[in-house]
Amino acid sequence: MLWPTIEIYDCRHGRFAHFRGDRDIGRFLEKYGEWAEVELALLKQFIPKGGLVLDVGANIGTHAIAFARMVGADGAVIAIEAVPVAHALLCFNALQNGLTNIVQLNAIASSTPALVRCRVGGEPKDMGLANFKQAVTDGGYRHAAGIAETTLAAITLDSLSLQRCDLIKIDVEMMEYEVLCGAVETIRSLHPVLYFEQTQERHPDFPAIYELLKSLGYRLYWHIANPFNRRNFRNDRENIFDGQVEVNVLACTQTPVSDGSLTEVVAPIYNPPVPLRQDAIAGVDIA
Repeated sequence: MLWPTIEIYDCRHGRFAHFRGDRDIGRFLEKYGEWAEVELALLKQFIPKGGLVLDVGANIGTHAIAFARMVGADGAVIAIEAVPVAHALLCFNALQNGLTNIVQLNAIASSTPALVRCRVGGEPKDMGLANFKQAVTDGGYRHAAGIAETTLAAITLDSLSLQRCDLIKIDVEMMEYEVLCGAVETIRSLHPVLYFEQTQERHPDFPAIYELLKSLGYRLYWHIANPFNRRNFRNDRENIFDGQVEVNVLACTQTPVSDGSLTEVVAPIYNPPVPLRQDAIAGVDIA
């Protein structure tokens, strides 16, 4: 497989390499010099110096590198990414930023350990959409035609046997429930803050996720993440997101500090608040 051209951008949290043609993260790193700044602004309150963060579905490391700077040299980030080419860029980005406190794992986080035969890769524009759910259940994963098969390890977060965990961030395209099921003992003993994507409309696993986390003593909050920051690193005022937002869930045992962007989830029903279109287009203001 021929690798596409790689470009490198100087951004808010460091230097990032990404594949040319990526329509999401790479495009926005080039235009705005940052990605998901509203998420990082929320999560930094839970990340102490010397802490440990798990980044599950780390992609090329935009969150992981920011987390690594937050925890400092005495802390650590464990970044898990299943797509091999994305994992390679994750490793390179950690290296070019001089960050030695990031552990990079090329694996699928799931509910049970296994070796999974699957197809990986695909076009750079689709790399962040890789879905391994079918591969984990029956080995039938096919991300894009013409991509060679490979074998990946599926691991559980509990198998890491962590003594500390402050935050687990999860972005795994419909496998959030499996990841959480594989982390029950870690969650029960260490009580990390959890932050995971739930953008898919009427997410089929959301009721089960809700019941699982409530049984572990967690409160859940909707967080509507607006990707456009008016005060972005490049001071670019054009919003190319066209009012799109991401739906995430913050789960914790303590009461979070909020700027008003959190709405508590009170039932196992997928009903996140819908922002007004004009508010979504206006974006957020994060220095």
